[in-house]
Amino acid sequence: MDLKNLHERRHPILIAASLIRYSIAINHQDILAAEDIINSLEKVTTVNDSTVVSLRAKQAIYEFETNSKTIEETYDLVEASCQLIDNALLSESLKLKMIESITSYDLVRSSNLFSQLIPPDRFARTKTSLRYCARWWLLHAKFNPESEKSSIKESIARFRESGCHNAAKQLESQLHSLI
Repeated sequence: MDLKNLHERRHPILIAASLIRYSIAINHQDILAAEDIINSLEKVTTVNDSTVVSLRAKQAIYEFETNSKTIEETYDLVEASCQLIDNALLSESLKLKMIESITSYDLVRSSNLFSQLIPPDRFARTKTSLRYCARWWLLHAKFNPESEKSSIKESIARFRESGCHNAAKQLESQLHSLI
């Protein structure tokens, strides 16, 4: 990509391209490349920029999932990051991602953290908030077995509404196995 002639739109495009590159690096489990991308972003934004803070938190969650960080380290970093992010939906999505990651390791802590999340109906209906809602209902199903089927149905509906049809299909299969 040649960004030299895009003057006023260069910054947002550079950030968007960096986010894509970061996702690809994490998908390829290349933590060094991911770190380089974050460091490059810090040079064009700030250390406390929401995008940089969010990526640092996501990286901590990834490192927990690959056994490079403890639950405590991950929790502390995500909590500190969320304090710096002024977008409530982004902050809550990071917390939700962390809870999704630690649930199989510490169900009690996960359940407690889940109960502290902002319910999804408090956000304006956007594709992003609908995906948050779908993921929220999916965790709700894990922590509330008495309403597991209805929670999964709600999650399926929100995934469909947000355009995540593959996720909806996978959950439908899971739901059919429960019936």
